Amino acid sequence: MSVHAITRSSARHSATGLAASDGAPPNAGAFAPPWNAAAARVRTAPTGAREEAFGHLLNRLDESARFTAAAESEETEALLEAVLGEAAAPDRVQIAVWMPRLEVVLEILCENSGQIIRLHGPDASEAVRHGLTVLQEVPTHAPDLGRLRRLAHAVSVILDLAGDAP
Repeated sequence: MSVHAITRSSARHSATGLAASDGAPPNAGAFAPPWNAAAARVRTAPTGAREEAFGHLLNRLDESARFTAAAESEETEALLEAVLGEAAAPDRVQIAVWMPRLEVVLEILCENSGQIIRLHGPDASEAVRHGLTVLQEVPTHAPDLGRLRRLAHAVSVILDLAGDAP
């Protein structure tokens, strides 16, 4: 190999930040392949569409973060156990306190369930639709154990689907 060829090879590897002795291919310093399709769209889209795709990616990440925060909250687990557990026997005061909390959790899960729906299709769509139906029920003025249990069950079904996600 000539000195000129060695110099070109070294220059190519040093441009990527790799030494020739690393044994890496010449394009090893190029962008790593995207981890998901949304990231690929951001990288390959024209400039105007790139910003739109990037915004879409950020929205999906935000959606996922909100869903996960509600799903993995210790308060959510404690509420479900208190309402659906074997020893569950909430009184009127507990029902009045827990119902708004479960409504908030169910609303967050339903509004941010895009990833679960993409993974599980019709089953997840039906669970979310049921959750939204329960949320739209007109609550009575008195604490209602039946509504509390319907809210808890809807949350539990969505969380079960999320737990089955790969």
